[in-house]
Amino acid sequence: MWLSYIPRPIKLFDSILKPLSKTLKALELCFGTYGGAEQPLEGIAVELEKLQGDNAIETIILVYDSLESMFSTTAGNWSRLDQVLTDPGWPSLVEVTLSIDIQVVRHYCKKGGFEENVRKMVAVEFSRLRMSKAIRFDFVYIDESNA
Repeated sequence: MWLSYIPRPIKLFDSILKPLSKTLKALELCFGTYGGAEQPLEGIAVELEKLQGDNAIETIILVYDSLESMFSTTAGNWSRLDQVLTDPGWPSLVEVTLSIDIQVVRHYCKKGGFEENVRKMVAVEFSRLRMSKAIRFDFVYIDESNA
């Protein structure tokens, strides 16, 4: 099931996903930050908490799409997501993939180092998933630059 997440209060998880969670095997959540929108990460963690418990989810794919200037590596929102996905309540979860798609406008950004900073952030903020023996954690960085 593919779901595009908008960082506003929605009842989608409660009304659609929660009833399906006992049979749903794979969940792909696509979300992002553009044009001054608030960071959606905290909302994703809260919504995923609602699915914890008696569920059959084996694979979760998180696709985060953002402009470089809107991307945040701070505030602990990423580590909160790490905590939620490694807390008890995912009896079948064996794989989590995080894909960060960054739109870099070359003439506005500083030279180099951005991808390295994102990779460092993932190494620090997703320490529980990276160390898990039960869950395979994959990270993909996609640079969608317009040179």
